[in-house]
Amino acid sequence: MARYPDLEYNAEGGAGTESAAEMTESDSLGDVSVLFDIGRLTLRFPPLASATTKSLRFPLPPFLKIYIAPELFSGSLNPESGQVDLEFKAEFSFSVGSIYKAPPLLGKTVLTSEESKGTTRSGRGERLDK
Repeated sequence: MARYPDLEYNAEGGAGTESAAEMTESDSLGDVSVLFDIGRLTLRFPPLASATTKSLRFPLPPFLKIYIAPELFSGSLNPESGQVDLEFKAEFSFSVGSIYKAPPLLGKTVLTSEESKGTTRSGRGERLDK
């Protein structure tokens, strides 16, 4: 997959009101550990589709979609600084209209408001506001 072109995904269309199933103060810096109950999770991630995703600067064709089904969503956040580090594990299901649906692909990453650098990719998140 590393040879595929980069995808630019904008999840701003996602929404939900959520509270953590567990919250514990983790350190003197004010970081709070959070664990979201996936069974009750109302936070929805929009699918990767023409409205949310670009490849090679063009929107995905309207018949291509990748749905995101979260399995794990936990980590830490700092209410004062807005810094977030959340472990995210999800199944990604690719479909081509009603013609083809691929078996789900499991993905695991850390969603961060900070800079992230991998072997071939890098990016920077955005801190939460008050």
